[in-house]
Amino acid sequence: MAIGIVNSSRIAAAFLGPVIATTLLAWMPPGAVYLLAAGMGLLVVPLLASVSGPGAYPPGAYPEEARS
Repeated sequence: MAIGIVNSSRIAAAFLGPVIATTLLAWMPPGAVYLLAAGMGLLVVPLLASVSGPGAYPPGAYPEEARS
C-alpha cells in the first residue's frame, strides 16, 4: 500500500510541478519563481528533520564520526 501512495504522489508531482511553474511564470518574473521554489524547499527541511529523528542514520554515516 505504501508503494502505491508513493507512486501516486510521484505521478501527481510530475504533473503538477510543470503546471504550477508555468502558471507562476505567467504571473511573476523568473527570479521570483526561483526564490519561491527555494523557499518552499527550505520549509521542508525542518519537517524532514522532525520525521527522521536523531537516530535515523547509522553510525559512521557522517564524516566526523568516521574519523573518531
